[in-house]
Amino acid sequence: MAAPKLQLDYPDTLKMFGSHAVQQRTESRQFLAWFLENYYRLEETEVEDCICDGSYDKGLDGIYANEQLSQIDVFQSRIVKGKKTLGDAALHEFQGALAQFKNAKSVKNMAATTKNKELAGLLQEQEIAKKVDEGYAVRGVFITNAPRDKNAIDFLATNPDIILYDQTELKKSFVPIDKTEPIATEISFDVSGVPVMDYPIGKDLKMAIAPLNAAS
Repeated sequence: MAAPKLQLDYPDTLKMFGSHAVQQRTESRQFLAWFLENYYRLEETEVEDCICDGSYDKGLDGIYANEQLSQIDVFQSRIVKGKKTLGDAALHEFQGALAQFKNAKSVKNMAATTKNKELAGLLQEQEIAKKVDEGYAVRGVFITNAPRDKNAIDFLATNPDIILYDQTELKKSFVPIDKTEPIATEISFDVSGVPVMDYPIGKDLKMAIAPLNAAS
């Protein structure tokens, strides 16, 4: 079954946002919420706890701290209207915003000086300054519905700490979160040469547990 086609041209892209498309939210906030749900697989409450898009947000739209990977992802989302491409200007600006995470002192200063209550609360609740001090890696994640141009490609080649999800990458990386279609036909697996554990689960039914190669 072919993967569903993403609608990334404006204004069609707004139709994808589903429950995130509420009147109080900016389009870029809706876009980021949709991205976090579909690419980071975050629950709705987790999504809301990551976003700080709004006035005085210091050039940041969201922050997600992954404690398992000791990693902090800083987000900026941008919806482009028309047939425009993404160059390096927006990425340079984002790089400047990421400089606010260079050490714990700069993070604390950002929290103390921002007028955006969501950003200040997010930095404190997720203990971002402490995590930066502990050596968490900081990555910038830029999300846009526009395709990258050569200037953006050249910029990213020398700035590996910024990850770009542009129109091309969004389509390439998208995996629908809908339930998997049930298998309608009989499928067999070759388990010769691997250990198999048999469990009877009914009069004429038996379950087998065995390691399988995912590429098979």
